Amino acid sequence: MGIFDWFKKDSSNVPFKDAWEGYFYSDYDNKSINIEINISYTDIEKQTSKRDVTAKMFWYIPEENQHFIHGHCHVRNGNRTFRVGRIKELIVVKTGEVIPPENYLSFFESEHKKTPDYVASEILLKYQNAINLAVFIAESDGRFTAKEKEVIYEFIGSSEGNALPEEVTAKINKELKLISVKQTKAKKSAKLIKESAESDTSKIIDMLEKIIGTTKTVNPVTEASFKLIQSILL
Repeated sequence: MGIFDWFKKDSSNVPFKDAWEGYFYSDYDNKSINIEINISYTDIEKQTSKRDVTAKMFWYIPEENQHFIHGHCHVRNGNRTFRVGRIKELIVVKTGEVIPPENYLSFFESEHKKTPDYVASEILLKYQNAINLAVFIAESDGRFTAKEKEVIYEFIGSSEGNALPEEVTAKINKELKLISVKQTKAKKSAKLIKESAESDTSKIIDMLEKIIGTTKTVNPVTEASFKLIQSILL
């Protein structure tokens, strides 16, 4: 098969030029996904094509009352945006499962919940108060070391019953760099933990002690901070 035959075969089911679909995704509350799909798509100009797409994101635009997906189109070898409402058929490449049109949104939502972004955000929310205390103690000597972060990951993994995947840990690590906890916030988190029937205060205190134990010499400020938090938790 010559190069012109290959080009004709590869391009036979796609328009000469793709229609523009929607606004730039980053202006909206986009949700990460990562799934290989095959779609049959009809664009705004009534052009129908079949695409193999690595979907990376989806979002909703209120002004359009439309959901969109964005990802790498393997036919075009470039990034493309597709309106979910114009997808006529959706097949999961890995399993061959055909997703009914009425389930498209729930399918993308479920894929989003599998991503490191979503898992990390849920963990940060679930352990928010414990993490605040850990950061408060860790930062009390002016540093927040990798060893101290490892103690936090170990605490979360033990609480969840499974070690955190590397991708999730990497996402949490980025967020920890942005967190700064002063005494007022730490005291509030400690009180909330104390008042919660679901919190294991002894386990949290053990985590804080392990953070302190990552250094050979305990800073007096760190020691005083720990005693303050301990007095609230006990």
